[in-house]
Amino acid sequence: MSALFVLNTGAVMVFQVRTARGITGLASATRAVRRSGWIMLAACAVFALSAGASPWVAVGALVVGAVLQVAAEMGQSAGSWQLSFELAPVDRVGEYQGFFGTGVTVARTMGPLVLTSLLLEWGTPRWLLLGGATVVASYAMGPAVRRAAGAGREAGEEAGDAGEANRQPALAS
Repeated sequence: MSALFVLNTGAVMVFQVRTARGITGLASATRAVRRSGWIMLAACAVFALSAGASPWVAVGALVVGAVLQVAAEMGQSAGSWQLSFELAPVDRVGEYQGFFGTGVTVARTMGPLVLTSLLLEWGTPRWLLLGGATVVASYAMGPAVRRAAGAGREAGEEAGDAGEANRQPALAS
């Protein structure tokens, strides 16, 4: 586990900026989150394959799963940060970022309990359920972003603001 943690940390240090470089707006951020959902599903499937395998096969599967997981993590992180900044009203960015940060706190608090009970009880089917839930959540991001961007445009128009809210690009489905 320590080696996988080092792999994760090193990969983030080396590749996070490169991963985030292509995230420039709402559409690219939404695509990055969606793509990360699929990569996380693949990581969960590979992690599930490690159960009951010989030690060498299990180690190989865990390394491949960890690489996929860190790729998904970086894509999700880059996309979600872009969304959190771009969808926040210009005069309330700090407030929005504070609220956005509570999601990380909730995940760190509840995540170990939820994942341990989910994955230890059922193993492989639950790994696939977790990966599938990630894909579903990643696809829910598109409609959520379109709705939030539309609400931002309406608020800007009501205030007579021709600022950022009115210049956000349209999103593809």
